[in-house]
Order: sequence, then C-alpha cells, then structure tokens
Amino acid sequence: MLVKNSKICNNQWLHLETEVIPDNGWVTLPLERWVAEHKEFEDREDPVGVRLLPESDFTQIENNLDQLQLIVIEFPVLADGRVFSFAKILRRKGYQGEIRAIGNFLTDQMYYLQHVGVDSFELPDTVSEPAIQQTLERFSVRYQ
Repeated sequence: MLVKNSKICNNQWLHLETEVIPDNGWVTLPLERWVAEHKEFEDREDPVGVRLLPESDFTQIENNLDQLQLIVIEFPVLADGRVFSFAKILRRKGYQGEIRAIGNFLTDQMYYLQHVGVDSFELPDTVSEPAIQQTLERFSVRYQ
C-alpha cells in the first residue's frame, strides 16, 4: 500500500536490486548501483530513483538531486532514527522531489516523518486503510 500526500494511491515504482533495468517503467535502485550506472540512463524516458539505507553516504547524490524524482529511505530496523535526519537534510539541500519511507517504521511515526520532509510511505498490505487514515488525522497542529 502506498500513502502519498496523506492519500492512498497506486505505486508506479518497481524496486530493483541486480535485475536488468527494463526499457519502460519507473524503477528505483540501491545507492551503490545508482552511482555506478546513472550515466547509462540519463536519457531514459522513465525515471530512475535511488534507495538509501541508514548507513548510506547520500553525499554521493548531492550533485544529482535535481535529476531524481524519488528518493526512497529504507528502515531496515525499527529503532534506527537516521532516516528522520536524512529526510530533513535532503530538504535543506533543496531536494524538491518525492521522499518515501519504506520498511520497519510504525504508522505512529508517519506524522513525524511528514514533518521532516517525507511525502510518501510504502506500507505492508497487512496495514488497513482505516488505520492509516486514523493515523494521518490524529494530529491537526504542529507544535515543534
């Protein structure tokens, strides 16, 4: 399930690891692969996004932020708060595209992730739509 700008919507992006990049379709690649191969798909019609892990050195994409429509920040474990910092830093550096959280985060964290710049959330199918809507509507005022 994808929640983008507080609405449930379809996910157009395919997350690849080592697979061949298809000629068509929106795809994301791990940071290391994106850095190694991004020159090869600069003229590709459909976008190629990048996925970051908490230990990723995202300074490798700083000069290419304007070329990225999507940056996915992965939560491999629940207790890793570096994802919050990544989103805030990317926004401070002027990134205007979509920042998506994926992985092991709590729905209760979605409000706070939005507050630091995350626009979308990729959630497991086990999370119900009413639970998501309730989470998104829980806070009406920012106090920090």
